[in-house]
Amino acid sequence: MVGFVCNCRMVYLRSRKKVKGEGPNWLELPRDIIARIFQRLDAVEVVMSASHVCSLWRNICKDPLMWRTIDMTNLCTRNIRRYDLDKVCRCVVQRSSGHLEDIRIECFATDNLLKYIGESTSHVRSIQLANCWSISNKGLLAILDGFPLLEYLDLRGCFGVRLRGSLAKRCLKQIKYLQHQDSSISESNILPSHLRPKRNRRRPLYLNDYVC
Repeated sequence: MVGFVCNCRMVYLRSRKKVKGEGPNWLELPRDIIARIFQRLDAVEVVMSASHVCSLWRNICKDPLMWRTIDMTNLCTRNIRRYDLDKVCRCVVQRSSGHLEDIRIECFATDNLLKYIGESTSHVRSIQLANCWSISNKGLLAILDGFPLLEYLDLRGCFGVRLRGSLAKRCLKQIKYLQHQDSSISESNILPSHLRPKRNRRRPLYLNDYVC
């Protein structure tokens, strides 16, 4: 596979050369429909691929309302460096312009990244951090200090965090739905429906150069 960006470009070029009877012209889709399609992709696919196809798609990808939810899970098995995932995450947080409400990160989150997100937006209500071993209590404090509206925090697999003493009490007081590092409770039992993450199947993707 030569990459999702190549497939997107093929769709774009075919749409420009469309002849009557050859099928739908993707460039004629309403902007809101294209945005809904992009919202079913993960952040890497949007930033690294879809935004490079044409100016219309790039403008849609830079719309802050596109980034009320940021999904960066199921990326650990791809051939992408954690440094690049960190860059993409910072890029889309910046694009959200404070509209971010739900963020899901797997494996690569760090204390510094959480501090950056907390300094960039304050309306986050749901955070899922899966198997992020680099996070410590410093990162947890950045979450508690930076997101006053936070309702749900999932720390499963984040074994660098130590929920003890005053920090544990603050978490229980400030966060309505908390899953600690070794929690085995399923999301369906603890997480309300309006905060429940929507999981999508991901296609393979290789990292390309990009401009945020």
